[in-house]
Amino acid sequence: MKLWPTKERHFRFADSKAHTLERLKRRTEYSEWLTSNHTEKSFRGVIEDNHFKLITSEIGFGAFCVMEGTINETTGTIKVTIHNVFKGFLSLFMLFPIAGFIMVTFFDKQEFSWIMLLVVLLQIVIIRFAIIELVFRRLSKRSLKSLRDVLDVELGV
Repeated sequence: MKLWPTKERHFRFADSKAHTLERLKRRTEYSEWLTSNHTEKSFRGVIEDNHFKLITSEIGFGAFCVMEGTINETTGTIKVTIHNVFKGFLSLFMLFPIAGFIMVTFFDKQEFSWIMLLVVLLQIVIIRFAIIELVFRRLSKRSLKSLRDVLDVELGV
């Protein structure tokens, strides 16, 4: 069981490797820290040789998913993960039920209940596997779609 969702995809170029890399460099603004900012380009990130690490430049949701990939001669791979900053925020969000359980148990002097502990664990599971998973799927699909449009590649090969 993975704590954080990821997606791995393979793709094939419509053009040559050099042309695809040039198109990606032209549509990417350099950002070592992968932060959101207003820009005319499609992506922000780092491209070194045939490796890249990008976020979409969409303000608000673009930095949620980080796309790391490698471009080979005719194909490439890409791995989409959640940005480390968002992992920190989401970890705190998953700790809220535990904090609530501790406060109710110790400060209200309420009797310990296994049912309440089960509810806390269920809340954490719902946050992780329902909320975070659905948001990741939706935003990673948007990021991969914009990468596919810019690079003119076929995903899923």
